[in-house]
Amino acid sequence: MKLAPLWDQRPGTCDSIVPMEHPPEASASAPRRRTVVAAALVVVIVVGLALQLVRHLPGSGVAGTAAYAVAAVLAVALVWPNWSTASVASVGTGASCAMEVAQLTPLPGMISGTFPAARLLLGANFDPVDLVVLAIAGALSGLLLARGRRRL
Repeated sequence: MKLAPLWDQRPGTCDSIVPMEHPPEASASAPRRRTVVAAALVVVIVVGLALQLVRHLPGSGVAGTAAYAVAAVLAVALVWPNWSTASVASVGTGASCAMEVAQLTPLPGMISGTFPAARLLLGANFDPVDLVVLAIAGALSGLLLARGRRRL
C-alpha cells in the first residue's frame, strides 16, 4: 500500500503547498490496528502479572521473560504505529535486552529497594539465558505483528 504525501507542491509555483488527505484505506485501518495492539498489550501485561502468582513453578521465569519482551514490542508498536515491523521488533527487543543488561549494575536493585513494584519492570538479577529468551520472544512477536498487520 502506497501512502500519499501529506503535502503536495503544485507545479509552477514554489510556495503553493496544499495539504492532501490521507488515503481512506490507511486512515480507516490505523485506529483499528492500534486498538488491537493496545488490547494485546493489556492481555500480555495481565499474563505477565499472573505469572508472578506461580513464579515458583518451573518455566514460569522463562514465560515471564518472554511476556516482558512481547510487551516491549507491543508498547513500541502502540507508540509508533507507522514504524516498520522490523523497526518495532528491533527497538522493543533492544529495550528489553538493555533492561536485562542494566541488571548488572546496582541501579535496578536500588530503585526496587525504594519502590518494590519497580522490580516487575526493572528485574532483579542478570541471567544470560534471559537475553536469549528476550531475543527469541522479540523476534517471534515481530513476526506475529507483521502477520497481523497484513490482516488488518
